[in-house]
Amino acid sequence: MELSQYFATWNPVFVHFPIGLLFVAVALDFYGYFRKDERALWAGNAVLIFGTVGILFTFITGNFAEIWAARSLIPQDPLKRHEAFATICSWA
Repeated sequence: MELSQYFATWNPVFVHFPIGLLFVAVALDFYGYFRKDERALWAGNAVLIFGTVGILFTFITGNFAEIWAARSLIPQDPLKRHEAFATICSWA
């Protein structure tokens, strides 16, 4: 198995984990803000950092998946839409 295919197989694993972390970070921030809980605010910031790093790994594995899909002659139009949605969600 070549390197791009190996990292491409990890893309589905990395996709949903950072999304969940970012939702937890927002929930902890709201909880910490309304309850004036410094520990919850700190935890929200820590989880936000882990979620952001997770998104970076997701983009890296996604690029490898795109390379592997192009070599496998998979149509690129759905991948372009997928990449556009991933970029929009990441910036949001």
